[in-house]
Amino acid sequence: MAIRVQILHKDNKIVGFVDGGGLTSFKNTAEHAKNAFFVVATEINGNKSIPIAYILTRGLQASQITDVLAKCLHAMHNAGGKVISITFDGLPANFKAMESMGANFELGTERFKTFIEHPSTNERIYLMPDSSHMFKLVRNNFKACKILKNGKDEVINWGFIARLQEIQDFEGVRAGNKLTKAHVQFERKKMNTRLMAHTLSHSSSTGITTCRVLNIDGFQGSEATCEFLDTCDKLFDMFNSKSRGIGLKTPMKNSNSAIWAPFLKEAKEYFLTLQCKPKGKDQYTPVYKTTKGTFVKGIVTNYMLCYRYLPTYRQSQDPIEILFGKFRARLGFNNNPNSVQLEHALKATLCYSIHACTTGNCIELDELSNRINPMRNLTAWGAECEEDEAVDEGKEVDDATFALLQDLPSFDNLSLFVENVVVYIAGFVGKRLQKSLKCSQCKSLLVPENLDNLKLRSDYVLLNTKNRGGLFCPSADLIKVCMIAEKKIRVNLAMGLSKVSGAMIEHAVVQTCLDSVFENSYSEHEISDLSKYEKMIGHRTTLVREITKYYITIRLHYAAKLKSSELVAEKKRSFYNKLGHFQGY
Repeated sequence: MAIRVQILHKDNKIVGFVDGGGLTSFKNTAEHAKNAFFVVATEINGNKSIPIAYILTRGLQASQITDVLAKCLHAMHNAGGKVISITFDGLPANFKAMESMGANFELGTERFKTFIEHPSTNERIYLMPDSSHMFKLVRNNFKACKILKNGKDEVINWGFIARLQEIQDFEGVRAGNKLTKAHVQFERKKMNTRLMAHTLSHSSSTGITTCRVLNIDGFQGSEATCEFLDTCDKLFDMFNSKSRGIGLKTPMKNSNSAIWAPFLKEAKEYFLTLQCKPKGKDQYTPVYKTTKGTFVKGIVTNYMLCYRYLPTYRQSQDPIEILFGKFRARLGFNNNPNSVQLEHALKATLCYSIHACTTGNCIELDELSNRINPMRNLTAWGAECEEDEAVDEGKEVDDATFALLQDLPSFDNLSLFVENVVVYIAGFVGKRLQKSLKCSQCKSLLVPENLDNLKLRSDYVLLNTKNRGGLFCPSADLIKVCMIAEKKIRVNLAMGLSKVSGAMIEHAVVQTCLDSVFENSYSEHEISDLSKYEKMIGHRTTLVREITKYYITIRLHYAAKLKSSELVAEKKRSFYNKLGHFQGY
């Protein structure tokens, strides 16, 4: 953890210099400290995460890390604790320290050894490089190399990810993923785990696959890239499993080894056969034999981990990152403590319940803390078809305004990419309305009568690609309403975002599609209940209105978010804040 460089007087001593705390020694104790090195113990079968040692440093060598770890392991044994694994990031000094304690990271040799022996009991302690850091190295080196090759000599190209982000920015919608410019140009936020996880994800893979199936230029030959992204996504899920989960997200144990063991073996071989072209050379070389092979070493080391019950999230560095967040939050506006403030913050954290901020690199989960996050009750806003409600006339748009709207471009033709995204959003709208609607007949109209024929449509490609069995498939009429809403939204956005009116769009959509969707679906139902709904304009109008409201909410929220990101193209506050931390200001 980076701390503020400051020399202070405390208890008749001058502090702020490097200090081994009796755990290790420094040659030059007159150097001022810039970092604090922490060792934190995290429960595998509980929710405690306790710092057991820290020293003030200006950079550590492998021998000093070895000294600190050895004394911490002895202390844990004397206290009755059992250590089963050690987690560390990709710093070369960390790997050298583990090698000095008995490990061997020579991939492809019989000497490869991913555990050390406990100095007190000689029991095995497995080594687990932090998965977040390893996959950030995967992403960083992938972009640096631009081109990788798998064991089949197929090309894995970073350009497909950049091209997908360009297509989505041009069309103004995203194909069920979170790729933005910040994900592609991440150099100022290399340590941001969220950006890495969004990039090396199944969602990015399905977006590229959708563009390839739709024959969009620039995505031919992207099959190997999608396989690479899917492998990284599954492996990252496996290395972040918690006490509960499904499939690869479940804790690793003998009873479910049939789920994770075969894939883990395949993933190991996959990363060992990855090739890149080193700078200044013409031939491709296995990545693990180059200077960029640290992530392969870390991933293969994690493969060798073995224990009877292993929720792998507990082996990540998130607990220590959250601990640092608590230290910084403890001091209010001063989020860069000096050595004395760090000591006070540590004592307060151990004695009182302090929560980390919610905007840091790692988010505090209830699994690793005693905090309970109360869920807010969601208000059902959908159509209450069985209640007597009057239409709010105040939200209607006058005819003059509606006539003005008709003079704008019509956007009659949407691109096939946009149509696929609209169908995907329509599925989400239908799923939410299924929960809020009370009329069974209205609910049935959101579900297609002949799903097999509907799936053959060209605008169903994205939904079919992303669907693993849990996505809602919208009916043709539901899709039609959303398509019309999308066109009207684009007409309004052409006027300028400041002039966009949700009520105007809603009025235009209802007027346009009221007579062309859900035809003859309510005739008998409305006649039988005519006396009860004499103040309402009918179930069909209400259903179309609620579909439109929900779709407009989703799209305008994204439009506003996109505009905000354009106005602040480069976020400097967080960059300079982190820069101040590392510089010791």
